[in-house]
Amino acid sequence: MRINQKTYWQLKLDILEFAYSNGLMIHPDKDLDGFCKRTVEDGHCICKDQELYCPCDTAILDCRSAGHCTCRLFIRPDLYKGVLESSRARLQGRENERARKSGQSIRGRPLLSLPEDKRANSRR
Repeated sequence: MRINQKTYWQLKLDILEFAYSNGLMIHPDKDLDGFCKRTVEDGHCICKDQELYCPCDTAILDCRSAGHCTCRLFIRPDLYKGVLESSRARLQGRENERARKSGQSIRGRPLLSLPEDKRANSRR
């Protein structure tokens, strides 16, 4: 069935069924809900210009040869753990940067900062 004839839920279930039945995984960096909503709204594949079917007919071949499909929605299971660790490290780096800028730790506790008068006393 063409994308423009599917609902969000039909597309999402088709994608999940396709991944499961072909031994693939959804890339951990992909927002599957956002991907499906945008694809249905556009009426065509958002990664291959004007492709009317999702998953496209080259997804399996792309995964076999490159480890992922063109849009990186599907990924081979043997690559998943490495990609997940990379994603986790990247997100941790972003969280650390946000915490540094806001003066908070990533666990929600404020970073240790001494008032000015105590800093002066600690230097003596």
